[in-house]
Amino acid sequence: MLKLVSLTVVVALVATFAVVLGADGNKVPNKKAGSKLTGVVTVDGQPVTGRLFFHVTEDQFFGGRIDEDGRFVINKPPRGTFRVTIEGNRVPERFTSLDSELNGRIESGENVLDFELATRD
Repeated sequence: MLKLVSLTVVVALVATFAVVLGADGNKVPNKKAGSKLTGVVTVDGQPVTGRLFFHVTEDQFFGGRIDEDGRFVINKPPRGTFRVTIEGNRVPERFTSLDSELNGRIESGENVLDFELATRD
């Protein structure tokens, strides 16, 4: 009887974690299998090398590396509209802080977001 109760508790805990974290264990809400985000970041027409961040909250973000051609790929991004900050060579300061004027909307499926930045307004 004690073994049956213990097994029932373990199964209930595993089921609870699967619901709370999602079946694949992802902690970021609204992730959708098969979703993908790609794009290119340029400043004055030249590719940027660095990193970009999509801010879910002030303390929570996801992002990716920007390669030497200015390209980035993020697999399974969460859906929604997010403030975007970019760190990299020649990126004007107004795009690097949480006060950034950049936003990105991600929907389910394939998404392409290109950021064409300028050093002058």
